[in-house]
Amino acid sequence: MSGLATAWLVVCLRKTAAAPLPILVLANLLVAVTDLPFMRTVTSDPGSRGALLVAGVVQLGVSTVLYGKAIPHVRAIEAILIPIIEPVLNPSHSTNFSGKAPTPLRILLKL
Repeated sequence: MSGLATAWLVVCLRKTAAAPLPILVLANLLVAVTDLPFMRTVTSDPGSRGALLVAGVVQLGVSTVLYGKAIPHVRAIEAILIPIIEPVLNPSHSTNFSGKAPTPLRILLKL
């Protein structure tokens, strides 16, 4: 389902290349609505929820806006490969920038 949703998102973004941001806002709202039932099972303090909100708005919001602006300028294969390849390269980027190699346990916990 995740792969189909990602492919559908890229196809919709390519079709509305002139104004892709409304599609991205709709996609993020759908994710937020489907995740609401799971929020009750998580207990956290208000500071953690605030940090999560800021991280979501800044980290995901800014990258989503930039992704939406880039869609009209790249081919469909590039539009799908860039977000998919980032998690694959994440351990090597972490090693290069922090100098700490990921252990097998940390790699398994990320899966």
